[in-house]
Amino acid sequence: MNNLLKIALVCLIAILLFACEDNNSTLVLEPYFNLPEVFTFQEDEILVIDFENFTNLKDSGNPVITATGNDNIFLEIDDFNVSFTTYNDWFGSEILIFTLTGNFDRTTLRDTVTVIVEPDECANILISNLSDNPANLYIHAAGSSSHLQDFVPANDSKIISIEDGDAGLNIFGGHAIIDYRHVLYNEEVNLTSSTSADLSINTAASVEIDNPYGCLDIESYSQSADMWVNIDYGSPEIIPAWEDLTKFYDPEGITTTKFIEYNGYTLFADEITATVTEDSYTRLDIYPDAGCIWVYNNSNSFIITQVYISPSSQSTWGNNMLSSTIEPSEFYAWSVTPEMLWDLKVVDNYDDEFPVFNLNIQTDDVYIYDYTGFRAAKSLTADQDKIENAKNNQITITNPRCEANNIPINSTNYTKPLSIL
Repeated sequence: MNNLLKIALVCLIAILLFACEDNNSTLVLEPYFNLPEVFTFQEDEILVIDFENFTNLKDSGNPVITATGNDNIFLEIDDFNVSFTTYNDWFGSEILIFTLTGNFDRTTLRDTVTVIVEPDECANILISNLSDNPANLYIHAAGSSSHLQDFVPANDSKIISIEDGDAGLNIFGGHAIIDYRHVLYNEEVNLTSSTSADLSINTAASVEIDNPYGCLDIESYSQSADMWVNIDYGSPEIIPAWEDLTKFYDPEGITTTKFIEYNGYTLFADEITATVTEDSYTRLDIYPDAGCIWVYNNSNSFIITQVYISPSSQSTWGNNMLSSTIEPSEFYAWSVTPEMLWDLKVVDNYDDEFPVFNLNIQTDDVYIYDYTGFRAAKSLTADQDKIENAKNNQITITNPRCEANNIPINSTNYTKPLSIL
């Protein structure tokens, strides 16, 4: 009986082994992708995680890992290795959604993880620039000569991290002074404001900066000579050739209108208005619209008593352009209509006449007549020569202008222009 049982048991085992081998069956596992609840790293570190530890899809034809939800955390994915970093000293937390897609069967699995970026042992200042203009920052302790410098774009914000001792600052309970300058048209202008923030470790102080000022920038496009401007009937201010004048105003939230008079050696006198508002940049480009005839008394003792300027097509000299005299080392200038020919006659206190004919004055040209009183240069037939010259210049310009500059041209603040002709 015992032998029969043993034989039966052996047969049963053999039958079962044969059945398993015949069916060629394998054990199939359900795919999974399970991330931890939290990843944590410090703001100046790089965290690298091997995602192979969280899934069984490793052999599913090199699955692809993608992620969404990261605004301030930068990800670099290389196969199953995922690197986490941050920019601009950011710290905080974000919830990221990772997707794992198999290449063979297109199995798609998703899971979320909270990524926490811890701050360094430092103080942080969140600078919010409310202005339409970018700003340069200079952060320092009161009385400190050293500065931390940074840059905040217009209508943007940035976290500035400060370690203990930077620019004389104490992050374990210090006070930061923040000077800032707004940048207009990519040029740093002389507009400095200041604010402050209290520092403490591992926290972010919040500071808002703005620009309450309006900027008026007047640009001279003359290549040869100064111009002057008078804003709201104030004192005249000089703008040298190819330079500008920048003014700042605090309109206190109200749009203001500035009345501007301008004149120059190669500019006819004119006026214009400009509006200035808070956090605004108003630029006025002034282009030359005249030529200039400049008479300089370079003699030691002679006096210029009369100056005549008239178109070359005119047969008479016209009226004396001087209301006084030009003494030695003094000068006077007239703006004239450009793109035409002009005649000039200078008369000294000995009634000697010195004419010059057919001056081809172009826009922004300056002709300098350098009077020395040299007798050989005088003319005895200036009036007759004028008549004859007019016969050869029949082209006339309607209403040509010749206007004395009412700028204080004998002031030492004014630069003598280079002679263009």
